[in-house]
Amino acid sequence: MGKSRILLPEHRTAILHRQQEAKRRPRPELDEHQLEKIQHILRSSLSQKEDIIIRVYKDTCILDQKGKVIKISNYGILFQTVQGEDWINIEDILDAD
Repeated sequence: MGKSRILLPEHRTAILHRQQEAKRRPRPELDEHQLEKIQHILRSSLSQKEDIIIRVYKDTCILDQKGKVIKISNYGILFQTVQGEDWINIEDILDAD
C-alpha cells in the first residue's frame, strides 16, 4: 500500500519561510574603486545612450537589468528597460557593465 503525506498549513508555511530565508542576501559593501567604475559606466550610458547591464540589490535579492540610463540624480538613476522606466537608488546598484 502506498504512503500518502499530509502537509499541514503550518508546516507548509514553515518550509516556505525557510526557503525565503535561504535566498536572502545581505547588501554587499562596495569599495571606492567599484563605486568609481559604476559611476563612470552610468555617465557613459547617459551620454552615449548605450545599453548597459546593472546588478541591483532589491528586496534582499540581486537582479541583473539591461537598459539605458535616462537621467542621473543625487539619489538614483532613471533606467529604461524593455518593460519601461524605473527609478533605481544609487546605493542599490552593485555593479555595471
